[in-house]
Amino acid sequence: FLNRLLGEDFPGMHIGPEPTTDKFMALYHGGDDNKNNSDDKLVNSAFHKSSKSNNIDNNNNDNDDPSSHSIATDDIRSSGRLVKGNTLTVSPNLPFSSLSQFGSAFLNHFVGSSCSSSLLKRLTFIDSPGVLSGQKQRINRTYDFGKVTKWFADRSDLILLLFDAHKLDISDEFQNVIDTIRLYNDDKIRCVLNKTDCVTREQLVRVYGSLMWSMGKIFDTPEVVRVYTRSYWNGALTNDDFQHMFEKDEKLLVRELLDLPRCSAERKINLVVHRIRLVKVHVCILGTLRGMTPYWFGKEKSRE
Repeated sequence: FLNRLLGEDFPGMHIGPEPTTDKFMALYHGGDDNKNNSDDKLVNSAFHKSSKSNNIDNNNNDNDDPSSHSIATDDIRSSGRLVKGNTLTVSPNLPFSSLSQFGSAFLNHFVGSSCSSSLLKRLTFIDSPGVLSGQKQRINRTYDFGKVTKWFADRSDLILLLFDAHKLDISDEFQNVIDTIRLYNDDKIRCVLNKTDCVTREQLVRVYGSLMWSMGKIFDTPEVVRVYTRSYWNGALTNDDFQHMFEKDEKLLVRELLDLPRCSAERKINLVVHRIRLVKVHVCILGTLRGMTPYWFGKEKSRE
């Protein structure tokens, strides 16, 4: 999903069957494209030299495979651009200093990845680990997953809940996470139905309806959250029956992401106004209680 949005690979990326990560990952802009290109040339030239020597000694052409060059280059570039959680909390130019309150158990499961993608000049992505369905796995977590997710949700401008078209079951932990982050964040939540080209048109209609029904029960409101459908990968679609709808939803999602910096100021103003109203209500309640309390005698009776 993130690989398609960014348009390139990023350090620490791993695409495969679930589960693929056990860490929170912050994706932010960083790095120098020219430096990366020079690094690629140096590594590729080194591989060409080694392949030539191997061809002379062993008459083996396997090392001259361009795919092996790119894999080694990606490994070298990725290993040098990952930042550990403890370092992120003390970096003055990154907004993660408050995460130190969750202790070293969480910071050991938090990494940062800098990438030169142009989209990251305007946005920062937080990729959370997948939620677990078993009670034993949830107990074995060494940090409070719900509180950490709530910390990121309160400071985010958009929250995307990813679902696979062939796996829509909402575990107890997932429901608890949604209930935790919902407070004051209902308007930020969107759903992304991924891998929708892996099912037929009849199955997609049923999957979409099942997702809307499940989210309606969790949110307990007649209004449902926005759902974007698409198969977010760079290959060809398996079933292209709804290709036009998929492309339209992807454009709408990208447009909403690009508009986040412009809408961030408005969201902050709304949050300030909301807090001011809460303060006014609190002052009114305290003023009423103070007026009901006598100045000299009868304080105990009035409290009862």
